[in-house]
Amino acid sequence: MRSAFLSILTAGVLALGCQKESSQGGPGATKDAQTDSTNVFTVKVPKTAVKVKQGQEEKVAISINRGKAFDQTIKLTFDLPKGVEVTPSDAEVKQGQTQREFSFKANKDAGLGAHAVKVTGTPESGPATSVSFSVHVIEDEASKERSKKL
Repeated sequence: MRSAFLSILTAGVLALGCQKESSQGGPGATKDAQTDSTNVFTVKVPKTAVKVKQGQEEKVAISINRGKAFDQTIKLTFDLPKGVEVTPSDAEVKQGQTQREFSFKANKDAGLGAHAVKVTGTPESGPATSVSFSVHVIEDEASKERSKKL
């Protein structure tokens, strides 16, 4: 009973700390002393590496943390490694939305190992902000079997 409780508690703690957050962007994110901390946003991405097998895809949630006065559409752009694609391509988080789900696909020719993916959030006005996370491309089972036969 005690070990089950500890397992549930550990899973809850891990779930709470599973995202990495960018610095602030938006009209209120300036170095001026008169900044408006309610008119800003941040972009949140996974803290741990997203594992994707070659030829397959994984869904990833990108979140937007909005200040109370920030209600702009944010365009998200991705700096991707060779062989990795993201969909949908209309990467926008509309006014009032706080999350968007994307599919990251590793093509058969994607390089194996960990690769940085940079996500940039650009508001309608004010400065953009960026944050990176890791996509770990793993060899698919069919490729492993072919390699063993060679």
